[in-house]
Amino acid sequence: MAKNPERKTPTAQQPRHAAASWESDEKGSVIKLRGLLHRDAVMPLLGQLMPCLRRGQGEVTLDLSEVTTMDSAGLALLVEMIRQGRDVGRMVHVAALPEQIKPMAVLTGLDQILLPEPP
Repeated sequence: MAKNPERKTPTAQQPRHAAASWESDEKGSVIKLRGLLHRDAVMPLLGQLMPCLRRGQGEVTLDLSEVTTMDSAGLALLVEMIRQGRDVGRMVHVAALPEQIKPMAVLTGLDQILLPEPP
């Protein structure tokens, strides 16, 4: 059977497109994440977000209202941002957690830190 040299089969070494972006206000009190938060996007994104987290003071809101897709690596990013925020004396809150990730948050017990308590 001849192989088609023009056809490329994705492998574990070929990353998916890491289409995540973010923006922040001047004080780093609101960080708006956009796009795909998956395993290929998380490490570069964490490296970009940490200086923003360190330069400000007070509470931080991670706004996920424009996140289109998120997997367990995206969930790990949120937990790491909360942890590192505590390390620099900032309380990090998550707003608009995507519906698709809520069952995973509940299953892992992370809903206690990621989901706001009902009034």
